[in-house]
Amino acid sequence: MSDTLQLPQPTWFVGCGNMGGAILDGWRLGGIDLSAVTVIRPSGMPVEGTRTVMSLDGAGAAPKLVVLAFKPQKLDEVAPELRQHLSAKTVVVSLFAGVEAASLRERFPGAAAIVRVMPNLPVSVRRGVTALFSPDADERTQVELNNLFSALGFAMWMADE
Repeated sequence: MSDTLQLPQPTWFVGCGNMGGAILDGWRLGGIDLSAVTVIRPSGMPVEGTRTVMSLDGAGAAPKLVVLAFKPQKLDEVAPELRQHLSAKTVVVSLFAGVEAASLRERFPGAAAIVRVMPNLPVSVRRGVTALFSPDADERTQVELNNLFSALGFAMWMADE
């Protein structure tokens, strides 16, 4: 599966703590090329296989996929600036527990889709379980994300949050 599985180009990880790092570790372990990934983290600490920058302004072209992998309490601080870098083709994937899709849609009104993803740490060794939910992702987006997260273990789309 990982022979043809590719991340959308460009893909941004805004933040890269334990869960973001676990996802990238699992994809790397599965042989997925991470060269499409730009990690935006204020520390600038590099993430193997990715390009790492310290600010959104240094991230480059608008992402096709952006993964919100920072602490949810920072959302209101990060969202206004991030929103300026997104396009109508950007799919926003949130790893935030407790932040509903409607709340994310308010913060990112121009995004193509809002997707909540709830993985667990065993995704780092491709043995995780991931729940996905979106009120507005089209079938193509759902298939693409299902394939990416299935590479990390078991992934399932949920009917509601």
